[in-house]
Amino acid sequence: LIMKHGGVLTQIGRLQAEAAGSEFRTIMYPRYGPAGGGLLRLHSTYRHDLKIYSSDEGRVQMTAAAFAKGLLDLEGTSLAPI
Repeated sequence: LIMKHGGVLTQIGRLQAEAAGSEFRTIMYPRYGPAGGGLLRLHSTYRHDLKIYSSDEGRVQMTAAAFAKGLLDLEGTSLAPI
């Protein structure tokens, strides 16, 4: 049993979460082929009203924000608040 509370998201953890979001986008929303279109396949209301939930622990929220950055292919170095 491992119990951990608190902590901070490391730079490697942030990069791994962004890569996981990018890979999820590529697999779930391919750009080419019969199911092509990428994220544009989503209904317009989903693209503009995407909700991501996480626990209230800061490290978990930062991980969710990094995953969302990779998923949505956002530019910049800062993470969006979750």
